[in-house]
Amino acid sequence: MAWVEKRPTGYLVRWRDGQRKKQQRLFREEAAALAFAQSRERDQQRPKAKARACVAEYMEASLRAAEDLRESTRYHYICMAQRHIAPAIGDSRLEDVTGGDVRELLARMREWGYSSGYRAVARNVLSRTFALAVSEGLLIRSPLDAVPVLKQQVRPEVQPLEVQEIEALASAIRPRYRAVVLVMPYAGLRVGEVGALTIKNVNLLTRELRVVSGVARAGGRVIIGSPKTPAARRTVPLPQFLAEEMRQHLERFGAAPDGRVFHTPRVNQHADEFGVLHAGSLHKPFKNARTRAGLPSAHPHRLRHSCAALLIREGAHPKVIQTLMGHATIGVTLDLYGHLLPGLGQEFASRLDVARSRCEGMEG
Repeated sequence: MAWVEKRPTGYLVRWRDGQRKKQQRLFREEAAALAFAQSRERDQQRPKAKARACVAEYMEASLRAAEDLRESTRYHYICMAQRHIAPAIGDSRLEDVTGGDVRELLARMREWGYSSGYRAVARNVLSRTFALAVSEGLLIRSPLDAVPVLKQQVRPEVQPLEVQEIEALASAIRPRYRAVVLVMPYAGLRVGEVGALTIKNVNLLTRELRVVSGVARAGGRVIIGSPKTPAARRTVPLPQFLAEEMRQHLERFGAAPDGRVFHTPRVNQHADEFGVLHAGSLHKPFKNARTRAGLPSAHPHRLRHSCAALLIREGAHPKVIQTLMGHATIGVTLDLYGHLLPGLGQEFASRLDVARSRCEGMEG
């Protein structure tokens, strides 16, 4: 219910929102205040048809309409909703779902052997769904408020490759992918960023490239879209030898019609002659090169980790590493590569010795 109160400065409309919180708004004219109050009452009295809709229907519709999701993320969220959430609580009405229902679903997924990270995705999908329902006034509160955030499993320490191992891979892989193997560790690009790199974003004279897009896969489709995060949109300087490697690559293989620097070869007469390079298409040539180079545990993403390791070894500041790697926050950089920072504890202790001795000298 909304009501109007006359005040010295105008007419105050007071009401409670969908979460039963008190709200108010001041109007100078009585007619405007009355009209607004009536609209508030109509909103509160309208039938909550959506709230009585089933979870599966509302959840999938909200995911398809979400504008803040990358296409690949949207696809994975919808798969999660259809595969795990819908069979458990999909037929329930939004207003009937409780925190206990969600905890039971997550517990069942744990029993099935799914990792905490995978279960966190399920929780995130449900959290988005019910947060939207609350914001639309369909629910007073989200049942996810009673479900604690899942603790992530301890991330294994990254294992970068040594320079000798990188060079061995570059020599062992097919010539078409040699520059790819070098760009990832010496420029810090993700596989998807390498696949989406276009000739207009590479300047071999100034020796720099701009990351403005990335390759992702969703449901068997390859999508070239925005990079992983806003911070991933960046300019990366190139060492001279890498600029020369890229120049030789372009001279030998050329760019795709849409300007992509790296692309896969045609596998048959019906296939695209300039296929999109992504993690899946790089798997087989990388695996063969890894075997020839005698590196059974190497993975393409370890090449990117190697870039951070090389920067740390050369004394780069963590903030510089964050920028070049395209991490959203400095915390991501330190969480991933903090263990590679050499002797920080001992260096800090030594500096305290110097500081104390300086103080003692002043006293003397």
